[in-house]
Amino acid sequence: MQQQKKETPDYLTIVHIMMILAERKDFDNLERLLHRLTTEPMYIHGVDNVPFGIMIRAYGDQGDIERAEALFEEMKAQDILPTVITYNTMIKMYGDHRNYRRAEALFKEMEAQGISSDVYTYNTMIKMYGDHRNYRRAEALFDEMKAQRISPDVITYNTMIKMYGDQRQYQNAEALFEEMKAQRISPDVITYNTMIKVYGDQRQYQNASALFEDMEEKRIPPDVYTYNTMIKIYGDHRNYRRAEALFEEMKAQRISPDVITYNTMIKIYGDHRNYRRASALFEEMKAQRISPNVITYSLMIKIFGDQRKYQNAEALFEDMEEKRIPPDVITYNTMIKIYGDQHLYQRAEALFEQMKAQRISPNVITYSMMIKVYGDQHQYQKASALFQEMKAQGIPPNVFTYSTMIKVYSDQHQYQKASALFQEMKAQGIPPNVFTYSTMINMYSKGSKAELIKAQKLLYQQMVEKKLKRDGYAFDPVERAYRRLFVGATLQEKLSRLRRQRKKEDGGRGVGGGGRSGGGGGGGGGGGGRSGGGGGGGGGGGGGGGGIF
Repeated sequence: MQQQKKETPDYLTIVHIMMILAERKDFDNLERLLHRLTTEPMYIHGVDNVPFGIMIRAYGDQGDIERAEALFEEMKAQDILPTVITYNTMIKMYGDHRNYRRAEALFKEMEAQGISSDVYTYNTMIKMYGDHRNYRRAEALFDEMKAQRISPDVITYNTMIKMYGDQRQYQNAEALFEEMKAQRISPDVITYNTMIKVYGDQRQYQNASALFEDMEEKRIPPDVYTYNTMIKIYGDHRNYRRAEALFEEMKAQRISPDVITYNTMIKIYGDHRNYRRASALFEEMKAQRISPNVITYSLMIKIFGDQRKYQNAEALFEDMEEKRIPPDVITYNTMIKIYGDQHLYQRAEALFEQMKAQRISPNVITYSMMIKVYGDQHQYQKASALFQEMKAQGIPPNVFTYSTMIKVYSDQHQYQKASALFQEMKAQGIPPNVFTYSTMINMYSKGSKAELIKAQKLLYQQMVEKKLKRDGYAFDPVERAYRRLFVGATLQEKLSRLRRQRKKEDGGRGVGGGGRSGGGGGGGGGGGGRSGGGGGGGGGGGGGGGGIF
């Protein structure tokens, strides 16, 4: 019986089989075939860079950088020159692993070997530099590829537009968007998403909406990222109904909301004080098997805190620990505020120490709230120490921090320190708010006539110059002190006269109602009665006012 001769597959057949195995991620058989090609005499002299490239790309897709790197060096050791595709694979792999130096070295090696970069090479390098925030180098490569007559494609433009958006160079982003259309490169969903975000970041809501509508006209279907961005934009613009309509529309389009969508909608409902709907969405996302993340928990804890449902907030905080979701600085800040609002100062302090033990750096909000916690407990030394600590950490105080510390010093009757801080915050370019003014006015109103004059001047600045709302915390103590120290006059009369005087100085119309001020030598009867002394009382008040300004 004649034995049947076993046929040996030719080189091209083996290469074709390797391509199929690579798609199936069958690395064992891939490695056997490559070993066969590089060891058996009938193949070894005909081996080129194709099978090596197939294997390296397969390793790259798997993220196995060590095997890919070893094979890449092996092929060069066998004097088999890698192709541009193989270099692209290796460069992308190094970029994905944030090994930017090695990627850059290979990019230069290509040039030294006389292997011309293609659009994929440039796209990979530009993205890598963008991710590394080396924006100048990315921009230089973009100009270089055009100088080399390598036409940027939609991926190139998308990468560059995003990069300009990240740098807040919005005009450059818009210019590139127009340039790509002029080059007849059709924007895709990523382009639109990026530009919509660019307009959203600039609060150009109409332009963002116009682009969203343009997508529909161009029949480019929005994805979850598009909807997330537009919902956030409408939320920032306080157009809650439109945000809600988009949320329902995306579900009708069978685009599943993700954790970002739910977080955005929960925040919108929380800001709108629609707490029931926010809580319902929280339950809905869990029913949809979308796991809440640290942002979701922080939002819901704040919502429960705003409703004074402190036990619910604390239960969620404990639930995070059970689910091994580490709290971030926002979560801790929210819980510290909740404990502070309940006067559970020891728990607030324990959380503050816990977050530092977890190596979560407190920010200006954390320090400000803890200073308030210590101030409310009359632990003034701790409050002052914490204020110095935050400045030593390079964290600049904000208006809330300064206002809280001013109140701490005021409560201790350390008026000079409070006044010095008030001047310091203004020197730092931080405008006082109504609470700052209220604290300073309340402090001055407890003192002498001279200090009361300061309080009156501050109140004038607060209510007239700064156009801040009247605050009873500030106004009432000054009113009482004014009656006590300046018998026969009221603070309201003084402020009314000052307003009229200011309008005259500004060239505006005078305010009628001389009877209300009681001045002008025998003003209206109602005014005389209000001032408590007819024309004379009004005149006395006027004299006091003239001495201030």
